[in-house]
Amino acid sequence: MKIKKINSKTKKKGEKILIQIIDVSDRKLYTEVNAEKTFLTLINATVSHERRNPLSSLIAQTMQMNNLFENLEELISEMRSSVQNNISENLINKL
Repeated sequence: MKIKKINSKTKKKGEKILIQIIDVSDRKLYTEVNAEKTFLTLINATVSHERRNPLSSLIAQTMQMNNLFENLEELISEMRSSVQNNISENLINKL
Protein backbone atom coordinates (compact mmCIF):
# COMPACT_ATOMS: atom_id res chain seq x y z
CA MET A 1 0.00 0.00 0.00
CA LYS A 2 1.11 3.48 -0.73
CA ILE A 3 0.22 6.22 1.74
CA LYS A 4 0.82 9.91 1.08
CA LYS A 5 2.08 11.81 4.10
CA ILE A 6 0.66 15.27 4.58
CA ASN A 7 2.73 17.89 6.32
CA SER A 8 0.79 19.18 9.34
CA LYS A 9 2.28 22.68 9.01
CA THR A 10 0.42 23.28 5.75
CA LYS A 11 -2.95 22.65 7.38
CA LYS A 12 -4.93 25.81 7.98
CA LYS A 13 -7.47 26.23 10.73
CA GLY A 14 -10.85 24.77 9.84
CA GLU A 15 -9.57 22.75 6.86
CA LYS A 16 -10.27 19.08 6.61
CA ILE A 17 -7.54 16.66 5.66
CA LEU A 18 -8.15 14.06 2.97
CA ILE A 19 -5.95 11.02 3.18
CA GLN A 20 -5.80 8.83 0.12
CA ILE A 21 -4.74 5.23 0.45
CA ILE A 22 -3.92 3.51 -2.81
CA ASP A 23 -3.64 -0.25 -2.95
CA VAL A 24 -0.79 -1.01 -5.36
CA SER A 25 -0.51 -4.71 -4.54
CA ASP A 26 -2.23 -5.67 -7.82
CA ARG A 27 0.19 -3.56 -9.83
CA LYS A 28 3.14 -4.97 -7.94
CA LEU A 29 1.89 -8.53 -8.46
CA TYR A 30 1.35 -7.81 -12.17
CA THR A 31 4.89 -6.46 -12.48
CA GLU A 32 6.35 -9.49 -10.71
CA VAL A 33 4.35 -11.91 -12.87
CA ASN A 34 5.44 -10.08 -16.01
CA ALA A 35 9.07 -10.20 -14.92
CA GLU A 36 8.77 -13.92 -14.23
CA LYS A 37 7.16 -14.56 -17.64
CA THR A 38 9.89 -12.61 -19.39
CA PHE A 39 12.57 -14.52 -17.50
CA LEU A 40 10.99 -17.90 -18.32
CA THR A 41 10.62 -16.94 -21.98
CA LEU A 42 14.29 -16.00 -22.12
CA ILE A 43 15.34 -19.26 -20.47
CA ASN A 44 13.10 -21.29 -22.77
CA ALA A 45 14.49 -19.58 -25.87
CA THR A 46 18.05 -20.13 -24.71
CA VAL A 47 17.52 -23.78 -23.84
CA SER A 48 15.63 -24.45 -27.07
CA HIS A 49 18.46 -22.87 -29.06
CA GLU A 50 21.09 -24.89 -27.23
CA ARG A 51 19.12 -28.08 -27.81
CA ARG A 52 18.59 -27.38 -31.52
CA ASN A 53 22.12 -26.24 -32.25
CA PRO A 54 23.93 -29.57 -31.64
CA LEU A 55 21.13 -31.44 -33.34
CA SER A 56 21.46 -29.26 -36.44
CA SER A 57 25.19 -29.88 -36.61
CA LEU A 58 24.67 -33.64 -36.27
CA ILE A 59 22.11 -33.61 -39.06
CA ALA A 60 24.45 -31.58 -41.28
CA GLN A 61 27.34 -33.99 -40.62
CA THR A 62 25.13 -36.98 -41.37
CA MET A 63 24.04 -35.43 -44.65
CA GLN A 64 27.65 -34.71 -45.60
CA MET A 65 28.65 -38.27 -44.81
CA ASN A 66 25.77 -39.61 -46.91
CA ASN A 67 26.90 -37.43 -49.82
CA LEU A 68 30.47 -38.62 -49.37
CA PHE A 69 29.40 -42.27 -49.39
CA GLU A 70 27.28 -41.72 -52.51
CA ASN A 71 30.26 -40.08 -54.23
CA LEU A 72 32.52 -42.94 -53.16
CA GLU A 73 30.06 -45.52 -54.48
CA GLU A 74 29.95 -43.70 -57.84
CA LEU A 75 33.74 -43.52 -57.95
CA ILE A 76 34.10 -47.21 -57.10
CA SER A 77 31.55 -48.11 -59.76
CA GLU A 78 33.41 -46.04 -62.37
CA MET A 79 36.72 -47.63 -61.37
CA ARG A 80 35.22 -51.13 -61.67
CA SER A 81 33.91 -50.32 -65.13
CA SER A 82 37.25 -48.93 -66.17
CA VAL A 83 39.15 -51.95 -64.82
CA GLN A 84 36.72 -54.37 -66.48
CA ASN A 85 37.02 -52.53 -69.80
CA ASN A 86 40.82 -52.58 -69.58
CA ILE A 87 40.84 -56.30 -68.75
CA SER A 88 38.45 -57.01 -71.62
CA GLU A 89 40.55 -54.97 -74.06
CA ASN A 90 43.76 -56.69 -72.92
CA LEU A 91 42.18 -60.15 -73.33
CA ILE A 92 40.91 -59.28 -76.79
CA ASN A 93 44.30 -57.89 -77.80
CA LYS A 94 46.07 -61.03 -76.58
CA LEU A 95 43.82 -63.28 -78.62
